[in-house]
Amino acid sequence: MTRERIGDNADELATTGFNTVQCDSDGDCRGHATLADESLSLSISSPSGASLKIDGIDTVRQIRQASFDGRWLGRLFLLALAFVPIIVITHQRVALSQWLLIAFSVTARAVLQFGFTLILLAILLGFYAIGRWYRTSDKRSGRFVLTWLASTALMLLVLKNFKAIFLVSFEDYGALALVLPLGTSYFLIRLLDLQLRWHRGQLEDLTLRRYLVHVLFPPTLVAGPIELVDTFFKNRAERITRNDLGDGAMRITIGVAKKLIIVDGILGGLLFESGHWSRVVTNPSGDPWDVVRFCILAYLLAHLDFSSYSDTAIGLARLFGYTIGENFRWPIFAPDLAEFWRRWHISLSGWAFRNVFFPVIATTRNRSAALVITLLTIAMWHDLALTWVTWGLYHGIGMAVLAWWPWNLVMQGRLRTVGGVVLTNLYVAGGFAFVSVRDYSLAWTIFYQFVTAPVQVLL
Repeated sequence: MTRERIGDNADELATTGFNTVQCDSDGDCRGHATLADESLSLSISSPSGASLKIDGIDTVRQIRQASFDGRWLGRLFLLALAFVPIIVITHQRVALSQWLLIAFSVTARAVLQFGFTLILLAILLGFYAIGRWYRTSDKRSGRFVLTWLASTALMLLVLKNFKAIFLVSFEDYGALALVLPLGTSYFLIRLLDLQLRWHRGQLEDLTLRRYLVHVLFPPTLVAGPIELVDTFFKNRAERITRNDLGDGAMRITIGVAKKLIIVDGILGGLLFESGHWSRVVTNPSGDPWDVVRFCILAYLLAHLDFSSYSDTAIGLARLFGYTIGENFRWPIFAPDLAEFWRRWHISLSGWAFRNVFFPVIATTRNRSAALVITLLTIAMWHDLALTWVTWGLYHGIGMAVLAWWPWNLVMQGRLRTVGGVVLTNLYVAGGFAFVSVRDYSLAWTIFYQFVTAPVQVLL
């Protein structure tokens, strides 16, 4: 094992060794090394020796929910659990209980990133003031609400996707740097939903307390599920019972066990610790079945990683006296792509289909266009990157073809169900070629290998 220093960065990175090293006639060599979280292409002066100087570096980052792995996030959950007795005692005093939840949420964020918390609070309070004015104004117009929606989306997306420009201090937190911008995506959905409801006259007069507790609710703060304002307050328990505490604790236990045992212990070992990840990203044109396993493992890991967080958030919300919606209903058993999206990230996909798909189809009368635009919206909500845009097009086009293709005439009964489940999961896994790596050319190479693997094996 060697340790290398990159440029002027004082951080030392441990490598597990070099492979595929090639040297030219002048003795200059180029090879690959694997780090804990990244695969790096290294330009080195010699393939051997105790110390190797890195002259250039090309990073291919893995796209994992790094925020779910951070020790800081685990500590926040422990702190939230310690906060449960206070909420149980004060729960029936609604105003006090909700102000305590707001205070806890703001304090937790401020500890992690004080500057961002101040910016976020300013945005939320300004947004609330505009919303209150707009609700009672006789000058409500489509042009105003479109400007308002676009401004809100742009502001939060800039904070999320260009945090390095405006909030450089985020980088001090390592993997935790993803926590706050990830949470920004969920703020975006909540705020856009409130804006649409105010514009349509569907929202009651929301007090500042109720507004803040909905937007800043601690269990859903980082990664959802996306709980909309009407169901959020409707599903608040009048009092927290033993059943609430027992069910909440059990759900948290399931989520933590799923994360530690299945995601980190099994899938993480198969994909990362075994060197499988590095083997594919450094040589994607190698064994085609390596690429197939890579995409399937990336898909399963992303699903169980995210669903384990949702389990934990749902359980913690139950301890706080709120029942929030399910986010995953066994999407791996979906017989077709449309059913998959009714089961996968339900809170986001449900919101997108209500607020994007139906308005687009009502305007254009074109179901295919509405499906593609909806899936593109979901993709860009995740990240403003070409890989994610391609992923959105991939799913949107897939759903459009499925809606047009006479699937029921081709396969019937149990054959349709079993065959549909297999084909749907393979299709979804193929899409993870685009969102598992940031390098666009590499993503297409992996996807091509995944699609052509059966043919390559036969040949």
